[in-house]
Parts: sequence; structure tokens; C-alpha cells
Amino acid sequence: MGKKHILLVDDEVNYSNMLKFEMEANGYTVELAINGVEALEKVAKTLPDLIVLDVNMPKMGGIEFYENLSKKGIRSKVPILVLTARSNVEELFRELDANGFMTKPFSIELFLKEIDTIIQNFGAENTVKPPKAVSKKVLIIEEDMATLDKIALAFVHAGWTVRGARGITEVIEMADVADIILVNLNLSGFSGDQVILKLKNMPSFQNSDFILFAEQDSAVHGVVMEKYQNKGARRFINTKEPYFLLETVNDLIAKTAQERNEQVRKGTL
Repeated sequence: MGKKHILLVDDEVNYSNMLKFEMEANGYTVELAINGVEALEKVAKTLPDLIVLDVNMPKMGGIEFYENLSKKGIRSKVPILVLTARSNVEELFRELDANGFMTKPFSIELFLKEIDTIIQNFGAENTVKPPKAVSKKVLIIEEDMATLDKIALAFVHAGWTVRGARGITEVIEMADVADIILVNLNLSGFSGDQVILKLKNMPSFQNSDFILFAEQDSAVHGVVMEKYQNKGARRFINTKEPYFLLETVNDLIAKTAQERNEQVRKGTL
């Protein structure tokens, strides 16, 4: 039997090279990717025996990459060991059926032992659940990665296709378009309402619905809310609580469907 092939997905190049050296010294072949986009390209060419996945990366982070594997039917064929510097992300990936989880920093000995255990167990008994059906696409524009992770998890569990971005530049670089775009009002650089105005002037976002959100203690309320809605947001939500955002999005989807049905009934659509 040949050497086991591992794909390590992490944007910290020096750290990745160190782990690669240790894994190769222990008999594995290792391929590197610096983000989820590059990793998807490599997985499409050669399915690895294990994916070692970092959470926070540019272009496409760990959650979005994980979701893409599920949609493509690959997740059930390859085990995943998640690495992160934030221990609070562990519950998220546990619920998504990751095969292992390690919080940085960790000892190389434990890391190598975890790799061996996951590969052996996955080959013997693959208990990964089938991916959930996906019906709608949501894009979350939020600079704080911990907040983005929590919101994304709520939507993934509800069957949504989720993408994340930290600002307008990352959004413009995306090839596909979301049905709903959640935008944090308090972004640096361009504020949330400015981001919405810019995106609504672009042809590819003409059919997207925008929802603006902010912290509960935000000073934005009353007439100010109406001001932001007039700038292009269908709703303004004065909270970052994930399941309240999900509920609001579902309400908006239902309202939009009702509006379309009414237009059909009146013959205006």
C-alpha cells in the first residue's frame, strides 16, 4: 500500500511548511493549499486520504470550503481534521461532523497521532452524515470572524448555501451571486449602507435582497432605520444574534414569495 496523501489547507506558509516536514518525515505525502479556492482545485484533481483544514483564510475560509465539499458529494469520501487558534469554533465543526479538531498551538506528537487515528478509523467505519439539501444562497459581510462563524453555522444548519466576506472587495471578486446579502452596518472603510449602495449599482446584484444589521446597543433606530432601508436594505435588524437573523431572512423570503404571487395574480409580473 502506498503512502497516505494529505492535503494541508492553511494560509500561514511557515507553519504549513513546518507541519509538512513533520508529516513527510513520518511517511505521508503532503500537498499544500493557502485557501479554500486552491484546495477545491486540488481535491478535484486528486482526492486525499485526509484534509487538514485551517478555519481563517482569505478568499475562502474553512466553513465555506467545508460546505463546498458537502455540496459536491466529497465530504463523505474524505476525513477532515480542523485546526484553529480559536477554541470556540470547535462546537461548530463538531456539529458539522468534522472527524477531528485541534486548537493551536499543539504538540507535533499529538498532531501526528490524531492524523493516524483519523485515517485508520475513517477507512474502517465512515459514519459521516449525508449533506443536507440546499435551497437558498446567503452572503454574510462581516469583519469579525467569530461573529461570521456563528451566523454562518445557523444558516448552514437551516440548509442554506453560505458565503462570507469581510468587505466589498471580497464580494466583488466572487463569481456567484446570493439571494440574500446580510451586511454589518459598522464595517471599516465602507460602512454597510455604502456597501449596499455600491453593490445595488452592479448588474450582478440587481436581484439580491439586502439586510443591514448592527449590534443591539447601536444608536441606529427609528427614522435612521428608515433612512438605511431607503438606501437599498429591505430590512434593518438591530442585533447580531444568528438565529434572529435567520428568522428575519426566512420572513423576508416568505414576504417576497407572497409579493410575487400577488403580482402574478394581478398580471403585473
